[in-house]
Amino acid sequence: PNESAKLFKNRRSREEVLKYLLVFGGVPKYLEEINLKQSFNQNMNSLCFSVNSSMIKEIDKIFYAQFRDAEIYVQIVRLLRDSLLTHTEIAAKCGKKSGGSLKKILQHLEDAEIIRAHFTFDRNWNAKYKKYKLSDEYLTFFFKYMNPYLKTIAAGEQSKLFEMMVESSFSVWLGFAFEKFCLKHAFYLAEKMGFADQVIAYAPYFRKEDEGFQIDLIYKRVDKVITICEMKYHAKPIGVSVVKEMERKINLLKKPRGFTVEKALISLYGPDKHLESMGYFDYSLTIDDIIDGAN
Repeated sequence: PNESAKLFKNRRSREEVLKYLLVFGGVPKYLEEINLKQSFNQNMNSLCFSVNSSMIKEIDKIFYAQFRDAEIYVQIVRLLRDSLLTHTEIAAKCGKKSGGSLKKILQHLEDAEIIRAHFTFDRNWNAKYKKYKLSDEYLTFFFKYMNPYLKTIAAGEQSKLFEMMVESSFSVWLGFAFEKFCLKHAFYLAEKMGFADQVIAYAPYFRKEDEGFQIDLIYKRVDKVITICEMKYHAKPIGVSVVKEMERKINLLKKPRGFTVEKALISLYGPDKHLESMGYFDYSLTIDDIIDGAN
């Protein structure tokens, strides 16, 4: 993230840079399209919601120019936009046999870094049970906000489609995108917290027997520490209500014997004064830590 921020030449705020990274990822080609003289909304309208939007054509380049039977690749990516799904669940939802051809498609999408496989976190770290999720930032944004309105965009009758179609729900979407961002950059965040050299593995925490419970990011460390992360994309410091959420997750966690549990808060502006005075979190990262290559 801090390397991506250098492309903005200290001309945009950290908050704005982060929003671009949540939408476009760290792909230099995408970030180079951004006009640094324009605001985030202006760039989103010109890059994604105008008749000649360069980013609309990107879908054809990603899928139809790269993969045979591109439609099945697109179908799987749509399924994984909002959900963590197993190989069997993907097969059932897309009506395709759970065999070698589907396995090859999923492997192609993994190799292209479009999706990512996550392994269950339990006492044995059983790698046989894994779930897939869409990891490409731009594709996540495209299928959520652009694809449903391609005809409207093509009509070219409005110059502020981003404000009309996206902005009202965008803050909620940014919250989910921030969680994915933290998972994707988990090792980088571990470096910022000072324990990267101790990390054995990191992943979301879910259990095969309990589909309703998930922790978005958890680290297992060689120094026998489990670090649970709470990610919050809020426009103000985080209050004490987060403690109740964390305690529930810790109580449901099947902790490996002999491990200590530590807690990390990853947010834009850190804890408020009441939460900070509690000393509840062992680590706290803010946007200043995450993006230190921008003003």
